[in-house]
Amino acid sequence: MNPFTADPDALVQLVAGLRAAAPLARDPVPVADPVFMSLRRDGRGIWSDWYEGGDFAEALDQGLDWHEPGAADVLEVCLTRNYRDISPDRFKTAFADPFRGRRGIEISSRAGLRRQSPSQTIATNRPLARDLAMYLEEFGLDEKAFRRRGGAIRAFAGRQLLFFLDEPMRCIELYRGNRIVEPAAVGAPTIRNLVDGMAGWTLANTASDGRLTYEYWPSQGAESDADNTIRRFMATVAMLRAARVLGRSDLLDAADRNLCDNLERFYVEVDGVGGIAWDGSIKLGAMATAALAILEHPDGARHEAMREKLSAGIDFLWRRNGAFRTFLRPETRNDNQDSYPGQALLYWAHLHGETRDAVLRDRCMKSCRYYRDRHLANRNPAFVPWHSQACAMLYEQTGETDLRDWVFEMNDWLVPMQQWGAPLAPDLWGRFVDPRRPKFGPSHASATGAFLAGLADALKLARYAGDATRAALYERAVWRAVRSLRQLQFVDAVDTFYARQRERVLGGLRTETYDNRIRVDNVQHGLIGLLKLPDVLGFSFGNGRS
Repeated sequence: MNPFTADPDALVQLVAGLRAAAPLARDPVPVADPVFMSLRRDGRGIWSDWYEGGDFAEALDQGLDWHEPGAADVLEVCLTRNYRDISPDRFKTAFADPFRGRRGIEISSRAGLRRQSPSQTIATNRPLARDLAMYLEEFGLDEKAFRRRGGAIRAFAGRQLLFFLDEPMRCIELYRGNRIVEPAAVGAPTIRNLVDGMAGWTLANTASDGRLTYEYWPSQGAESDADNTIRRFMATVAMLRAARVLGRSDLLDAADRNLCDNLERFYVEVDGVGGIAWDGSIKLGAMATAALAILEHPDGARHEAMREKLSAGIDFLWRRNGAFRTFLRPETRNDNQDSYPGQALLYWAHLHGETRDAVLRDRCMKSCRYYRDRHLANRNPAFVPWHSQACAMLYEQTGETDLRDWVFEMNDWLVPMQQWGAPLAPDLWGRFVDPRRPKFGPSHASATGAFLAGLADALKLARYAGDATRAALYERAVWRAVRSLRQLQFVDAVDTFYARQRERVLGGLRTETYDNRIRVDNVQHGLIGLLKLPDVLGFSFGNGRS
């Protein structure tokens, strides 16, 4: 048997045979290169070792001999091959982020040898460059001393296998510590499963006092101390919409507690207007998302005084030419013009839908035109989802066709940034990134989710306009984004094999396939977009609502 070509069932038979047979009764299974093995229980590593090559069956014997029944629930195995030297000038390219979880690293010198298998890179969530830094720190070397002591770095590939040791035993072959979501398998059930998982993650991470986890590190089983008020209040909006669309009182209760907690911690009044303060700043985007959360709450009247003060603050930051100043504090800051004004416009669009106020309508139209010109002069994808949602809503309220056409123009420009097909790694398909313009930033689950929300509205408008070509373009982009989000979601014991607190991980979305951090906006943006899809794709979440 060649373990590089054997199917998982054959490898299960091999392990089962090793358990049952006497040591001399088995045939050798030769491997030329090292094998990494690790035993885990409930995500926590309890033993690991490298077997330096020879008989793969003997390597498995070594791991299984250490294993006592019940001590471990999974055996992680990585069969390595294709070792090749990496010169210093090629290090950054050879070990760039897209290779995390697909490529291992071996570092050696007269001081010692260390390896990190591809699956362990995922389990530790450690960039490959960090392994070199840790090696140098451990042995007290700088790069010159490393080279003087015969330092060498090699990259290698690996076949990643996960054996579940309970009965019946099974083996899952992994790709970057996960499994590939096949595009052909993506459909309405995928969307339902995504939403159910996201809702479950939200409930599991909302404390009794309403505080929602901002960022969680599955590899460490710990929370980050980072924070962002815009994302916190947008998460409240996502929870409220999920409660409404899915008809779930548990989500509404969590959203209510979360809104109260957010307002208690972050709401302030400055010079007679309301603000959302954190870390020395009061941002337009945070003020708008907080006001939107109150507006969408079915019992938001309890917080109406705060919403009116926040609205007054947004009005104060608006300028007669249609521009917004983006910070109430500090007064000297006016950056983030690609996102904060769009968030304010989205709140105004919702508010106009409630009030039909003529003055507010005129302000919205003036701002839409101002920011259209600004975007055309200096385009950025971060602008697109917020203004798409706001302009789509305003078009439905006013019938102004230039708003609809602007939504089309923005999304026509965005869609070509969605990556799809070989030679891109198959787990990256459907994300949005433009390698030719790195200033737009790296790919991110939250970005894909936000773009999905805008594309869903663009698709609805294209169908309403009878624009079949655009509708087909946007629908394809929507399905590809859904596939990407599902690839990023933690779904079961397989892709959480290294998570110490699975209940806080399941249903959440990784930041990227090679970065397992779960940030709240990874979930909230995708959830907001997904909740729109039954209306535009023609299916139901199964509770009588569509």
